[in-house]
Amino acid sequence: MRPVNKTSSASSGEGSANFPILIIFLLALMPAPALLSCERKPAGEGVAVDKKAARQRQETAARSRPKSRFGRWFAMSRAARVSYEAGNLEEAQKKIDQLSRHPADYKKSWDYGNYLHYRYIIAGAVALEKGQVDDACKSLIQASTIQTSPQLRTFGPDVRLADKLLARGRRESVVKYLANVQRFWTTQRNRLMDWIDRLNRGEEFSLTRAKDMPDPNSEATVKDHLETIREITGK
Repeated sequence: MRPVNKTSSASSGEGSANFPILIIFLLALMPAPALLSCERKPAGEGVAVDKKAARQRQETAARSRPKSRFGRWFAMSRAARVSYEAGNLEEAQKKIDQLSRHPADYKKSWDYGNYLHYRYIIAGAVALEKGQVDDACKSLIQASTIQTSPQLRTFGPDVRLADKLLARGRRESVVKYLANVQRFWTTQRNRLMDWIDRLNRGEEFSLTRAKDMPDPNSEATVKDHLETIREITGK
């Protein structure tokens, strides 16, 4: 039988007894911030931080809001078009109705033609959704007889409502719409005349897809686009 090493056992017991003293010693050497970081945060501190972040977001949003009357008008006009393009007709109609309360104040602005165009386009889309096809055709024609804008001259009119009316067999109204559009979409007259000829021949095609395709015979130039930008920015 092996003899027990009493010295080793005694040392081991002594080390265990000294372990708590070592921990206290190390804690005493730690800087105060490190000790504080281990403490539990007071109740409600996280909520206060969240409220502060929420206030900062609100302040940022407030700074980004248009301050001028025209700025707010333009933002609402743009929002109406975005809602329409997203297929949210109810929301688009609400925004157009808000814009229609004081339209005369902005008749001389470059965005007024856009407002008028989409006012009638949206009204036509809403009427068509309700099954009021004649009213939709009337609104489509009205959308082509408004004052123009830099965007309408450069990028052309909306043709989605026209496509929907073509699907309802209202070719004559769509042809009239395209003929009127030539008055302000002058850089694309050749394309418009081609569409009218195709429709008069009874050809079926999507105006939306045709518009998205580049036109090799287009009269539009870089100069036209630069003039549009200058007209909008005033530079």
